[in-house]
Amino acid sequence: MKICVAGACGRMGRRILELAAATDDLAVGGAFDVAAFAGTELIAGAESGRPQRVLVSADPAAELAQSDCLIDFTVAEACLGNVRLAADASKPSVVGTTGLSEAQVVLLNDCAARVPIVYAPNMSVGVNLHVQADGRSGRHPRARLQRRDLRNAS
Repeated sequence: MKICVAGACGRMGRRILELAAATDDLAVGGAFDVAAFAGTELIAGAESGRPQRVLVSADPAAELAQSDCLIDFTVAEACLGNVRLAADASKPSVVGTTGLSEAQVVLLNDCAARVPIVYAPNMSVGVNLHVQADGRSGRHPRARLQRRDLRNAS
């Protein structure tokens, strides 16, 4: 699967690129960030002995066109636009961006009605088990999105 990393120059973006380069199951199809980072060359895979050059773009549509899915670790202000663009291109998304407002989560749900979206603003196992448990009882404010994710995952 070819992934497209939004926020490629950030801490999580660089880590995802590193891990993708280390596996045979994933390939980097695209990487983008804000315009100030356009043209930045990253080396992903150095830790695993499988280094590869990744050129960062500021053109999300072009990078998504070369990819099968979006992985977004950006900021709340940019995330929704990236996910909408992916949904318009019929590409699923994984969203780890923190700080989304309730209104932004509603808009994320709208996109999740069109394509599979996994939304976990905290990717730690313990936190997500807690969110899942609260979601089952309907107490968590993002429970509807979490349940949609689980249904669309198959």
